Amino acid sequence: MPGSIRSAALALAAFLACLTLAAAPASADPEEVRITGVFHTADCAGDPCEPGRDPALKAGTVVAGSIEVHVQARADLGLEWVRLEAQYPGNPRFFCLEHWTANRALSFESQRLWRTDTWTDPRRECTPETCSNCLENSPHKHGAPTRNRPHLMRVVARESVSGEEAASATFEVVLANAPRSPAWVAEPQTQGDDDPAVLLQWKPNPEPDVSEYHFVRVGPDGDEAEFAVSARDPEAHGCSRVGAIAYRCLDDGFESSGEYRYAVFALRPAVNGVRCSLRPGRCAESDPSEVRTASVTVPDSPSGSGGDGSGSGTRTDRGTRAGGRGGARPTAPVEVDASQDRTEQLTAAGDSDQAGAPPALKVVAVLLLLLVAPGYVFSLAKRRRAHG
Repeated sequence: MPGSIRSAALALAAFLACLTLAAAPASADPEEVRITGVFHTADCAGDPCEPGRDPALKAGTVVAGSIEVHVQARADLGLEWVRLEAQYPGNPRFFCLEHWTANRALSFESQRLWRTDTWTDPRRECTPETCSNCLENSPHKHGAPTRNRPHLMRVVARESVSGEEAASATFEVVLANAPRSPAWVAEPQTQGDDDPAVLLQWKPNPEPDVSEYHFVRVGPDGDEAEFAVSARDPEAHGCSRVGAIAYRCLDDGFESSGEYRYAVFALRPAVNGVRCSLRPGRCAESDPSEVRTASVTVPDSPSGSGGDGSGSGTRTDRGTRAGGRGGARPTAPVEVDASQDRTEQLTAAGDSDQAGAPPALKVVAVLLLLLVAPGYVFSLAKRRRAHG
């Protein structure tokens, strides 16, 4: 009898154990949450990039332009959503790049194209490349320009029943995007008669880490000079900044009369760029602004000759009228010992400007035609009546 009781007890214990296992829920935490591949879209044969066919980036790679991030997640009880995020040094938060609704799918795979010069934007006023489905209650940047720094990307997934969340390991990319071309606020303006100077005014660039601007001038003899101005402290170089409206510099020290051409470049830190002029390290530089001209007349100077056209020999007084404001200043834009010839860049920028001229000329021609045509038609009709 005791043996029968012992056997029954063991059977009951086994039965209860089976019931417990059967009733135990599946794993509530999302699993296999990971970034499965990051690709530079310029290296991909098709759209989207294909793992196994297209070369994937290694963690820590320096990138510019667009990248494609492939993600994956799984949960036994289904996924509520999956989100791709990125973080940069100096800020502990991760910012949303894309948010997918998973609709309780047990597994999820997708990819997101990220144009890395800006953050994605959840608002509707954006392009397909820059729009995202990020929620307003998740940290995001509303399409703001990114910084040229290392960024850590990760995937976060949320399980649909318990609300448990899990994050993947991070994947680092180092951004090195060039700034946008600066834009002029106004045409260069020549000031003064005895000691002429040219007022240069351009808009601040939208990138938050632009460190310096260079303005280049080409004299009537074709001689080129380049000068650097700090983006954060233009007053240190004899220039000024008017809030978010404009940078202002006065270019002076001319030795020859004639037409001077100007262009502006923006530079920001980048590990693979050219050498910076005002800070240690390297910078990525923009394409030149549109080329603008100013006519300068130097007293007792033959037009287009009588000097090297650059004024580089008499720049000790440069910047004494900082950005058009009175008062002597001991500082000046830093003359750059340019390691590259800007001629081709400025020529291309000048050709681009001229390419935009015909529409304006067409408008003028149409206006002239509208003014002249009625008189011509009236005169022609009058002659016909005169000849019967």
